[in-house]
Amino acid sequence: MLRMHPDADWFDPDVIKEYYALLYKRTPTFDSQEICRLSETPGEVRYEEIARRFRLIDDEGMTLVVNYADAGSLISRLKRVGPSRALMRELGQFTVSVTRRQFEEMRRAGMLDEPLSGIYYVEDPMLYDCKSGLKAGNEYLEQTFVI
Repeated sequence: MLRMHPDADWFDPDVIKEYYALLYKRTPTFDSQEICRLSETPGEVRYEEIARRFRLIDDEGMTLVVNYADAGSLISRLKRVGPSRALMRELGQFTVSVTRRQFEEMRRAGMLDEPLSGIYYVEDPMLYDCKSGLKAGNEYLEQTFVI
């Protein structure tokens, strides 16, 4: 774009549109896991399959729901009525990510509950601080994870 338009106004909507058209032309799809197909029919959204496939960042990280604010009541509702788009969106504000290794250490130490397949909950409210993040300190985990 710089070679094609060296004097372009980069805030011009037409220039921005051209930039993104060129950028996206090089990307075959942003939905290689077919998440859109799995969620296109209301009432038949396949949440567990979407959760298994979806990765915002391709790494081996794991997402945990922490016991902060009203996360506990949302987890209770999840256990009672199951997942819904609205409920999962609400729970999303109480999630943190940890590495696969950290996740496995926390699971072995008994620090995680699995209220629904693939959804992990840090039930102990002492393990999360809104200022410093997730804390995991016991005989197995002598460290603090700041998320």
